[in-house]
Amino acid sequence: AHELHHTTISRDELRRVAKLRGWTPPFRFMIMLSLRIEGMLKSAAQRGVELTDAGIERGARVSRNHALWEQYLVSYADIAPSHVDWSVDLVEHVLSDELVHELEDRLRSRGVTLPDRKGVAS
Repeated sequence: AHELHHTTISRDELRRVAKLRGWTPPFRFMIMLSLRIEGMLKSAAQRGVELTDAGIERGARVSRNHALWEQYLVSYADIAPSHVDWSVDLVEHVLSDELVHELEDRLRSRGVTLPDRKGVAS
């Protein structure tokens, strides 16, 4: 579900995501500007925006961190899978590499299969 099949995001897709997230047009503009400044995306003329290699790698990392933290909460905190998504969304972007390694070690020790590192730089 988290695999990226293309790197161009159309203007319609951007508007749909903004609507789902409750973002106003000015807030959406600021997010897009911030991602451009960080080198995560670039304009794709009339088509919308295109993720850079750095943007693709960051997306893969956040997606994997999401899966790791979700699995940790289910395995260690005894939280039902249907109840972890909200808290995972708050944490997935800020997990340090050190904490990710600790999560991996703890989950491995329990025999949990870890999410694929595809697209995530080591």
